[in-house]
Amino acid sequence: MDGGTSRFSKDGVIYHAVCASCGSTDGFPTTPGAWSATNNSPNCNNAAFKFDIGRLVADFDVLDAALDISVDKGCTFPYTAKLRFEGQGATTWTWRIDGVVVGNTPEIQYTFPTNGVYDITLTVGNPASCLQEITVGPVAFPVSGLSASAAPFDNRLCQGESTQLDVTVSATNPYTFTWTPTTGLSDPNVLNPIVNPMASTTYVLNVLDDIGCTASFNFPIEVVPDLSDDFELVNDFGLEVERDCVPTEITFTYETSMVDNPTWTWQIDGQAGNFANQSGFTIDYDQEGIYNVVLNVSRGGECAQQITINKSFTLGILEVAASPDTTLCFGESVQLNAQASETGVSYQWSPTTGLSNPTIPNPVASPTQTTTYTVRITDGSACVKEETVLVAVRPEIVLDYTLLLGSDCGKPSTITFENNSVGALNYEWRIFDDTGNLLDGSFQSGDAPVPFTFAENEVGTYQVQLRAFNARCEEILLQSVEVENNLVFPPNVITPGLDDGKNDTFQITEFRKNYRFQVYNRWGGLMYESENYQDDWGKEVEAGIYYYLLTSPAGVECRGWIEVIR
Repeated sequence: MDGGTSRFSKDGVIYHAVCASCGSTDGFPTTPGAWSATNNSPNCNNAAFKFDIGRLVADFDVLDAALDISVDKGCTFPYTAKLRFEGQGATTWTWRIDGVVVGNTPEIQYTFPTNGVYDITLTVGNPASCLQEITVGPVAFPVSGLSASAAPFDNRLCQGESTQLDVTVSATNPYTFTWTPTTGLSDPNVLNPIVNPMASTTYVLNVLDDIGCTASFNFPIEVVPDLSDDFELVNDFGLEVERDCVPTEITFTYETSMVDNPTWTWQIDGQAGNFANQSGFTIDYDQEGIYNVVLNVSRGGECAQQITINKSFTLGILEVAASPDTTLCFGESVQLNAQASETGVSYQWSPTTGLSNPTIPNPVASPTQTTTYTVRITDGSACVKEETVLVAVRPEIVLDYTLLLGSDCGKPSTITFENNSVGALNYEWRIFDDTGNLLDGSFQSGDAPVPFTFAENEVGTYQVQLRAFNARCEEILLQSVEVENNLVFPPNVITPGLDDGKNDTFQITEFRKNYRFQVYNRWGGLMYESENYQDDWGKEVEAGIYYYLLTSPAGVECRGWIEVIR
């Protein structure tokens, strides 16, 4: 090779890579399926090609002649198969079965005459190849004979009947078998068991020989069920009735959905008709007593049957009453009461949540939310009556409010109310002095009262009362508030620039001792702050307008402005 790179595989294939189609030419030959059939580069390309000089590979497959699918065994004989060459490079083929030549084409059809293990060999050749001739095999191909047949059987049985399943297996090789399911089989280890299924069942027999050949049979058996030997008596509570109380409604039901063509009649005390072939019908009762019911059911045909079913039920009289519905404030309790027309009855209240005792006639109920209580009263004959009591619970009133006390300096104090309470519909606000007297004009109603301004002489400790209502439910909350004297107006002008030693600083301590003092410029920037102001601010600041905030030891705020003149 002139240039490029060559590689040789163990099968004699040469792989070669060279530069090709330089200068945008397209002179290098390509084959179908190449990476690219054209030159896509203005410069040189990499061209790859291979030389497969007489490559010879021997391989074959065995296929079922009818289905044309690969197989590794034959399960009947004579068995016809296809032998197909799956290698490459061959020009001659020689097929041998147990050493005997049986064909010389790429694919042959061969019939294995009997059971046994056959050796299959294929020899292929090509004079132009490096290897010239290759043989593959022998490959063992087993053939067995497995077949089975079933005798007729009864595929429809009456309840309790049985039938025999009888299978004959013909096999040239050892085999095993299994029955599924095994329920109802007399012996699962024989080919002719007797079956006695309780319900419709499909039995399956699977046979397997030692080379993996299989055979199977299905035996579907329908079992005709017996007539149902029960019927239902259900009251208007949906309960099965043996004892009940009048008035009541009883439904008579006989289930026949799984039974072939039955007929039936009812004999019911106090009823004239026989309700032939009726189910799910209802009768109203208003008289106490013992009632007998007879149901006669019959069926003809291959599974003929006739049964008689007897039942009775007792009806009594029980009158009951319970407390009227009521409404509670949150946290309150109420005593419930139930009464019965008879003695010796039992009581059961539900739900039991919030009840002092759910099994007495008069429990105390303390629910935290609206609840419907049901009392179930049962007498000695199992007569049952129910009554309900609705106990409505008003929402819990939770009082919470904030008082904000403040004023402009030199003006009477004002109190602002922030109401955060929940659960109430109406609110009343009052302010009392330290002797318990209501301040004039302090009464307001509503959840958002307007701010209240104290009179000039109203200084001291006051009680703010919030009273909240939801219907008859009421809660009260008191808070104390300290009202200070804001009427002495601080100075609004100081003159530190006059050099007369007078009015040089902002002075308040004669009237407001231990106040916090804060000074802000016109842009809201904090310029000065003291937690215990000593009348010493203003002498060194520039002329202008400043704004101050005074906060008393009790937290009351007073705002104003001050002009500094120089």
